[in-house]
Amino acid sequence: MATEAESALMGRGGTGPRAQAAGPRQEASGVSSELSYLQVADHLREQILSGALAAGHRLPAEADLAAQLGVSRLTLREGIRLLMSEKLITTRRGNAGGTFVAHPSSADVVAALGRAFRVMASTDHLPTADILEAWALIEAPAARLAAERRTQAEIDQLMELSRPPAGLGEEQTADRSFEFHRVLVQAARNALLPMLIRPLSAVVPEHFAPTRAARPRFWYDVMEELRQVASAVEAQDGDTAEAAMLAHIRRLGRGAAAT
Repeated sequence: MATEAESALMGRGGTGPRAQAAGPRQEASGVSSELSYLQVADHLREQILSGALAAGHRLPAEADLAAQLGVSRLTLREGIRLLMSEKLITTRRGNAGGTFVAHPSSADVVAALGRAFRVMASTDHLPTADILEAWALIEAPAARLAAERRTQAEIDQLMELSRPPAGLGEEQTADRSFEFHRVLVQAARNALLPMLIRPLSAVVPEHFAPTRAARPRFWYDVMEELRQVASAVEAQDGDTAEAAMLAHIRRLGRGAAAT
């Protein structure tokens, strides 16, 4: 009788990815090898993300797993390689070695989300309006939390970052702006918020390039808006901090929509 993990690998109905999406490639099937390994990766990824295959679980030997899934060892190897690039699977050498479900770190999750967001943005599947809405929903309340939970060191950072030296170039000023947002979200003291906002920030710059071009004083205005947020956080005024961040994001949105 199959173990629970084996059932997860095969699919609850006792079949692997072959039954789910026309099956990985057979020589006479006409289905490309690329689709086959992507199907294998999709199947295993689903089992990992659903918890059916727990972190630390050792996968069967390559030949056994390929047989269970009904694919060639080469196709399986390509699917495993893709999941390794996503930090979902890892390999270990030695007597206790093998292929294991990984324990992804928060940095791995952030990087994977960032890649997905960039792909969606590049294919117009992530509209500017959606980016703005998500950004506002996350960072405006985060500003309120930061006003309640910030440390003095974080206040000092926010104040310094929102007052760039005269003559600082656009790229350096942009870096300070993004660092301001990072510190602000960190000051909210919620472990999940940075994991949500960092991937989103990966697609923000390209969407607001038209806004920058249309506003010669763009970075001056941005820093003035961020100073208002920092001042409210320093004063522990959560209402004003949230409102100032929301106004900042909406002003960016109006500029993007008008260009």
